Amino acid sequence: MKFCFWGNISNGFEGKPMGGGEKQQYLIALNLAKLGHEVVIIDFSIEQDIITNGVKILSLGQEKKWNL
Repeated sequence: MKFCFWGNISNGFEGKPMGGGEKQQYLIALNLAKLGHEVVIIDFSIEQDIITNGVKILSLGQEKKWNL
């Protein structure tokens, strides 16, 4: 299955502090990826797209990407 999350969740993958709701989404996304599901996170606080721990994190940090 494919799962998509929206929000400032990338901090969990970077080891930075985060709120409780974001932490729950991070843990769910991480475990779904470990189970072999395709997981995509749309994050508005990072500048570059990254793939970490089998999770694709797409950036909306640049203004021009909001129109995509």
